[in-house]
Amino acid sequence: MALVHPGRLDPGDRRAVDQLTEGYLDRTRYFTDRLAYGIARIAASRGPDTVIVRASDFKTNEYAKLLGGRSSS
Repeated sequence: MALVHPGRLDPGDRRAVDQLTEGYLDRTRYFTDRLAYGIARIAASRGPDTVIVRASDFKTNEYAKLLGGRSSS
């Protein structure tokens, strides 16, 4: 959500998001590119076997430790 609502971030997190997404006009594209790359790396390391990717099962307090996770808005 930090990429979707950057205005809700504190200044330090906003700068970090700006640095991470430098060169991307669409931050959603940055997210999908990084996600696809990460999944592809995992799958490539296991190929040709089938790979099942488990989505996040973080608890609410664990999200708070991520960039932008402390935002209350």
